[in-house]
Amino acid sequence: MSIGRVPGATGIQPSIVDAKGDLIVATAADSVDRLAVGSANQVLTVDSSTATGLKWATPAAPAFVGARIFNSTTQSLANSTWTAITMNSETYDTDGFHSTSTNTSRITIPTGLGGYYLAIGNLAFAANATSWRGIGIYKNGSEVVGAYTDYAGGTTGTVQIISDIMNLVAGDYIELYGRQNSGGNLNTSGASNVSWFTVMKVG
Repeated sequence: MSIGRVPGATGIQPSIVDAKGDLIVATAADSVDRLAVGSANQVLTVDSSTATGLKWATPAAPAFVGARIFNSTTQSLANSTWTAITMNSETYDTDGFHSTSTNTSRITIPTGLGGYYLAIGNLAFAANATSWRGIGIYKNGSEVVGAYTDYAGGTTGTVQIISDIMNLVAGDYIELYGRQNSGGNLNTSGASNVSWFTVMKVG
């Protein structure tokens, strides 16, 4: 189909395009040119260095954002008390979510990185056959989600894992908490990387 035009006026001719998906774009005032169609899955991108100011480009893979922290030593948990689990080491930390010297139990959302996060925690308790063990994820000091094990192993330790997807803003902090009702103090496992906490940004 030809492009209609007013008699005496100059119009854009169909011959300017050569293939399905070609675009007609401005190159300057009152000037147009053809931008050839890109390849499958490419996206249109602004690029002032090109003649048309646009180009087709393959989108970059989203950068991973998150942290994984762990405790390489034991921590004594008082009886019947929810306690934040300190984490003295990091497997990775892309954007300064965690400190190994200050508030080591916390993963804090950095400026500009608010959004939805998947949080997963794993907590190992020393062997003890009495009562139950608990694990929870806390946000800004308040419990968000928790889980309990009614029976505690006698000759083997108890390991618990918990996860949740959380909407967090810059400055929010989350922590892994543990609780035990053995009747006295009870240690977490001292094996490196057995008690850990990780977050990754998912949206």
